Amino acid sequence: MFVVLTLVLNAGEPGEPGEAVPSSAPRAELPPLDVETPPVTADADRVCPGLMGGLPLLLGDAQARPVRSATPYAAAWGDPPIVLRCGVARPAALAQDSQYFGVGGVEWFTEPGDDATVWTSVDRAVYVEVSVPNSESGQLIAVVAAVVADRVPVLSGPNASPTPTR
Repeated sequence: MFVVLTLVLNAGEPGEPGEAVPSSAPRAELPPLDVETPPVTADADRVCPGLMGGLPLLLGDAQARPVRSATPYAAAWGDPPIVLRCGVARPAALAQDSQYFGVGGVEWFTEPGDDATVWTSVDRAVYVEVSVPNSESGQLIAVVAAVVADRVPVLSGPNASPTPTR
């Protein structure tokens, strides 16, 4: 099993004698989160490293947390966790007549659930999935969309459409 850990550095314990405590003092580290990831494809190996390298350490108020997964293409923030997976399979519910939401220059297919809404980019060279807990603001997807728009190529070619096939 391949393990990916996001490290958050703590330069000392807030409140130590003689040490100023910045208003943005590091929060307590969250435990590693197990994230299922699909088998890696050649497209994922080509595209996902660039995306993963551009993800923020803070997503809204949620701090990045360690992830344990079979591939390096997963990230998480906060608790309850916001989870990103790059290079996932086409959503089973995605159909030719599905509705998409344009956020930050990326077309997203959404699947609302009891605990979270799953946003999947549908206009990129690989599918990127972001699970956002219903307790979090849906506006967080705009932050992720900016990175996806910048680092994941738009699907191109004669068969390009918002419903890429794989």
